[in-house]
Amino acid sequence: MGRDPLLFAELLTRGDELIVTYPEADQGGPRAAEGALTRGARTPPALPAGSSLELGDVRPYSPVSSKVSLKRPSVQALSRYDRCAFRFWAEGSPWSETPHETPWWRVLVAKLRTLGRLNAARLAVLASSFPAASGWLSEHEALLLTLTFGVTLPERGDGPYARLDAATRTGGAVRLYTFMPPEFDGDAPAFVGGRSNELWAAAHLLEKHRMGSVELYLWPLLGLPQAVYDAPLTRVLRPLESKQRFVARVYARFETGEASPKPGFDCRACGVFDLCRAGTR
Repeated sequence: MGRDPLLFAELLTRGDELIVTYPEADQGGPRAAEGALTRGARTPPALPAGSSLELGDVRPYSPVSSKVSLKRPSVQALSRYDRCAFRFWAEGSPWSETPHETPWWRVLVAKLRTLGRLNAARLAVLASSFPAASGWLSEHEALLLTLTFGVTLPERGDGPYARLDAATRTGGAVRLYTFMPPEFDGDAPAFVGGRSNELWAAAHLLEKHRMGSVELYLWPLLGLPQAVYDAPLTRVLRPLESKQRFVARVYARFETGEASPKPGFDCRACGVFDLCRAGTR
């Protein structure tokens, strides 16, 4: 507001010694010192280094580049690994976990997957524990009693596996169910196509277990099962082969233990951005 000379004059009377600091440059280029305050300035006092980087002979921090030990991955986890191997590794470390509240419907699904199979007594306990879903459990009791929950394909081995919420088999026909939030009203084929889990599991059943057909369903809690496709999946389908190739390619890299960062759009919501220091925002 044109009062700089008055301000500087006041500052110069505030003490026997005045120390002025200012940045050497900013985004617009070099900054000039304010002559009214720095005229006749003395050499600034020597200060100890603020960090080891100021000493000039220390290598700056960089994210882990050595091979790391990773547990057997699920098919869906490989998709996260492909987006950024460093984030996948870091978020799987105990010190990176952040507490969060789990929605009630996810708690119910986790309970179903732990139980494996249901009977009348277990349904009654679930209805009591989850009153919001008691009507839904009663309405679909007949179907729920036929399902096997928490299915893993393949159950054993060292390679990747698919984890299904629920499945049922009738002869050579299999139905796979993925539970969704109660408010889900999206495009079922688009949702499944953007994942690896369900399509890879279908391909595994058709190829390894010689099933005749596989049907995929999305089932919103408190709602009705929604068929993903108009017809059952059979042996040769391009989407199935595409998911198999994708999983095989990513798993080959996963096996090497490589965990380098992959900066990109996902950095905007990354919880280990400060640890990585290679991301962009």
